[in-house]
Amino acid sequence: MYALNECLRRQKLHRMLEATLFSAEEGDRIVDPKSINLQREYDKFNRLIFQGELPKIPLKWTRSKKVGGTAGFLVPKATRYDSKTWKITGLTVSYFYEETYKEFLSDFIHEMIHIWEVHTGVANPNMQHAKAFMDKMKEINQRFPEIDITVKKNATHLKPSAAIKKKEYAVLTMKRKDGAHALVAVYNSAVFNDVVKQLTDTSRDYKDRYEFIEAMLVHTNFLEKFKVLQKFDSRLGMYPISAGVLKHLRQDATQTIVIHQAPMQQLAA
Repeated sequence: MYALNECLRRQKLHRMLEATLFSAEEGDRIVDPKSINLQREYDKFNRLIFQGELPKIPLKWTRSKKVGGTAGFLVPKATRYDSKTWKITGLTVSYFYEETYKEFLSDFIHEMIHIWEVHTGVANPNMQHAKAFMDKMKEINQRFPEIDITVKKNATHLKPSAAIKKKEYAVLTMKRKDGAHALVAVYNSAVFNDVVKQLTDTSRDYKDRYEFIEAMLVHTNFLEKFKVLQKFDSRLGMYPISAGVLKHLRQDATQTIVIHQAPMQQLAA
């Protein structure tokens, strides 16, 4: 009898511990990707929420500007409307924006629901958040209200994380009158605002030579990926870049400010 009572006591204690996944203080803690082990989080919530039925999959942090995470699937073209034929390729979580642990979990478990949908064959190929997803999300939120999983996240309050800010350059890009694009200069990101102010105040000095000049905060890995800083043109005193690289720069930038833009009639001419 004693052994049975002890077993019941431990089960009750275990349920009480599960009922609160984290303290209010922990939930408000800003996430540092270096301190979060995605595999440990995945295994923990796979056990607590999905009874351990989710498969082992690749997990990775990404610096994508897409808010939250992404569940990846390989969808055969011939059987795209049969989710039972889809192959799970992994789950990624973005560290681009500054988020609390509670917000991270909301994103992470949202994507785990998508993994569960495909793994169990209940995913709706015609709708991303169909009935099976909504029912599972409601079930989890009722059991663990502190997570507060949502279908769509409001990102208006989010700002780049410290991990992103530490690896940024302030760069100036321009388009010359002959149509060529170039990266003009690279600065420490800490002087971004000072550079913008100085160039804005002196824009009359170069408005006749350039159609467009903008300042951006860009991640260092991007400049390294396209080897931008290895292509310095000493004759022009610039780093030539293609329109395609400039497009990617703008997509990568955490902040962009247009310093000079020629009037439309001049551009047309």
